[in-house]
Amino acid sequence: MLASVSGTNSMHHAMVTNLLYCYFAATGIVCLRLLRRRHDLINSQTPSNIEKRNILIVGAGDAGERILREIQRHGTSNEVVKGFADDSPDKSKLVIHGVPVVGTVEDLGKVVRKLNITEIIIAMPTASGLQLKRVYESAQSSKVPIKTLPNIESIVTTNNSNLIPQLRPVNLNDLLRRDSVNTNFSQSCSYLISERVMITGAGGSIGSEIARQVAKLEPQCIILVGRGENSIFEIQQELLASSPDLRVYSVITDVRNLEAMDVLMGEMHPTVIFHAAAHKHVPLMESNPKEAITNNVRGTLNMAELAIKHCVKKFVLISTDKAVNPSSVMGATKRVCEKIILALGQESNVEFSAVRFGNVLGSRGSLIPVIESQIRRGGPVTVTDREMTRYFMTIPEATQLVLQAGAIGKRGEIYILDMGQPIKIVDLVFELIKMHNLTPGVDIEIKFTGIRPGEKLHEILNYQDEGLTGTVHPKIKAIPAVGHYDIRSIQEELKNLEIMQNSKELVSALHKLASDNSEHPTLR
Repeated sequence: MLASVSGTNSMHHAMVTNLLYCYFAATGIVCLRLLRRRHDLINSQTPSNIEKRNILIVGAGDAGERILREIQRHGTSNEVVKGFADDSPDKSKLVIHGVPVVGTVEDLGKVVRKLNITEIIIAMPTASGLQLKRVYESAQSSKVPIKTLPNIESIVTTNNSNLIPQLRPVNLNDLLRRDSVNTNFSQSCSYLISERVMITGAGGSIGSEIARQVAKLEPQCIILVGRGENSIFEIQQELLASSPDLRVYSVITDVRNLEAMDVLMGEMHPTVIFHAAAHKHVPLMESNPKEAITNNVRGTLNMAELAIKHCVKKFVLISTDKAVNPSSVMGATKRVCEKIILALGQESNVEFSAVRFGNVLGSRGSLIPVIESQIRRGGPVTVTDREMTRYFMTIPEATQLVLQAGAIGKRGEIYILDMGQPIKIVDLVFELIKMHNLTPGVDIEIKFTGIRPGEKLHEILNYQDEGLTGTVHPKIKAIPAVGHYDIRSIQEELKNLEIMQNSKELVSALHKLASDNSEHPTLR
């Protein structure tokens, strides 16, 4: 009896075991089929022929390490950092998060071929333009896409900001980048905190950048003044988006209209004025001298006199290197504007100053955009003279120095920004053509057209007898207010200019007024 029961239990146990085996086997088969189906689905959505992005990072410092981590954490499966390139001997055998330093800047071409690199990232935000140019030229020979970070001042540094979205193609600004100056911009420009800041010409390249920079400095409000409604609207909307708590007033008017500007300043009560409104195109003003005089000179005189009437604290004129020994109508008008500032600065309580600098890269209608447009059209690129040079500065750099000069500004001083060394225009043309992966003189013709009316072969930043002195900022020099300029003589001469009808006589009289070497009553 016991044996029978025992046999029955054994048979029952065997059946249960077999059933469980069948169940798990069936489940395994189903799971395998599901996994296979999922694999097939993924493969159908991500074809195996997607090209791998083999990335080389130039710069094994903090920025390069951050970019690597971002790619490893958030990149796609086809992005692989194959190595770093760095010139530092301390990093030659370094391995960062599993990725080795595989060579130096000089090795870029060899490394690109050896590792089948398809993209180069330059992670050197503190490098100077010369350093970056060396890297770029070494990398450019490999014919693979090259991206870089903006300079350290322009990088977004909030806790949640990533570097990868800030990568962009190398541009001319990068190659002309100067060494960073270790100054506290917010501290040096603290004079703008809680002030009512008016910016004339606020829709222009310099005026709009002044507005952007001032917006970061906690002014009480910003008053945007300009004639072009579209450009004023654009900077207004940008400021409202980036600084929603800032009060922004936009006014479409003309600085030549004394009555309208008087009413405006009576209503707005500006305490600091940056006067950037001016005509700037040299050849165009040669053929429109009356317009240049009324807009540049009369507009500046109106604004300066109203600044005194409405008790403005500071008034900063945006001037130009073309005001030095002016050969053009535009340069002559800006020199007269400087004289107005010097004259009024000597006899009023307003802190009048002028800031003089050269060309700004990328400003509207300036040289670089014109050259790039000619390249995109297939050439030819026109250059006036093979030996022509100009000083260049980026818009943000020029603007930050203008604001810092405003902090230094006393009564009737001119400040000169450190523009670095003058650059040959033809060298810039070669760089721009190569940035488009084209060969100068082969893919794009370069045509020399001769110097245009009013142009100089070389610009200078100050007169020979102007005694430059240092300031608290290493990139700003001052021309002390010396001698005497008679504002009443300037006012009378301007009235005479405005009623002249003969263009040749008008231009001659303008240059006489601008000159410091005649027997004119505005002499020092």
